[in-house]
Amino acid sequence: MMQRQGIAYCIYVSEQFDDGQFNKALIMNAAFEEAMKIDFYDCIIFHDVDMIPEDDRNIYSCGDQPKHMSPAIDKFNYKPHYGTDFGGVTGITPEQYRKANGHSNQFWGWGGEDNDMEFRIFNSGMKIIAVPLNIGRYKMIVHKHPWKFSPNKFPTRLNKTRVQRAKTDGLSDLKYRLVTTESHPTYSKFVIDIRKLDIQRITLHLDDSPAMDVDIKNGPCRYDRTEGKYLDFSIELTHVKEASHLIDKFLKK
Repeated sequence: MMQRQGIAYCIYVSEQFDDGQFNKALIMNAAFEEAMKIDFYDCIIFHDVDMIPEDDRNIYSCGDQPKHMSPAIDKFNYKPHYGTDFGGVTGITPEQYRKANGHSNQFWGWGGEDNDMEFRIFNSGMKIIAVPLNIGRYKMIVHKHPWKFSPNKFPTRLNKTRVQRAKTDGLSDLKYRLVTTESHPTYSKFVIDIRKLDIQRITLHLDDSPAMDVDIKNGPCRYDRTEGKYLDFSIELTHVKEASHLIDKFLKK
């Protein structure tokens, strides 16, 4: 389709590394930053993988304002305002995206991030332009979501803080790790690690004395056999200062 439109483009697929709860918005932020390291793109199209365009007149380009390219989806009988006015397929320039501070990083699970992005756009003095309904038509591939796509339990709570979060939650505080970049004939793929806790080492104790350190990394499995010993362990984590009072409470039981 974009070849027929005569557009120069690159396709990047961004995948979450772990099997934990999904965070679509954080993954999009990370993919944006990684793509911009590769080249200076003048337009970014965020495209849900299950969306198939129906009309070649829907030009994959950006404009003076952020653009909603998928206002009409077959799943919703091609009716607009299906819960969000900036989801599915959207076009935004890097300058506009940075002005809005990107997506929020706080939406774990499915839902809420698109509505939050709508607010960020308007809060930054921009507006959303939707392509005509007879052109911005898409088919949505039918599929079942795994458990990690479970609904976000706190979208309403997050909406209450969207004004305070707009400038501090997004590209400005983005944290992730690029695991791999895979090059394929027609696209490139980013594998992104967004886990908050990173287990570094597990220490096993026998009779209250350290007996073995287990580094969490790929390698052969090993074990030592012991009998008549009391087994305990500790786990070395990062970013767990907030949990210290819980650990103390557990040890006092």
